[in-house]
Amino acid sequence: MIATNSLYVLALLALLALPLFIAGPGRGWRGFRAAMDRCGFRHYATMIMLFHTSICVKLFSHFNCHGPYEDETGKHRRHLATDYSIKCDDDHYLAYSVFVTGMLFVYVLVLPLGTLLWLKSNRPTGRA
Repeated sequence: MIATNSLYVLALLALLALPLFIAGPGRGWRGFRAAMDRCGFRHYATMIMLFHTSICVKLFSHFNCHGPYEDETGKHRRHLATDYSIKCDDDHYLAYSVFVTGMLFVYVLVLPLGTLLWLKSNRPTGRA
């Protein structure tokens, strides 16, 4: 459970750090690129891309529930495949599910599309 929580914190920090680098004193794309160079954001983005696959796998595993199994109270419940002590219908699990859904949106859609647009903007002119 501790490793899962630390991964969620890492995903949240990556999401929260982006607006700090975008909103700077310089306006436009040149100001954004200068801010990235000043604060080492390019290295940060490289590290996020290196760990992108493992973060996505961990986020998707949050929804991998097995069951229904009978628990200690006699109720039939579904349990998380990676940790059978976590019940998939608990309030704590459902609260994390909202967070994980948001992180999946960021890591599966926003981050790859943003990278594509960034790479496309750096392409030399005259190429398709």
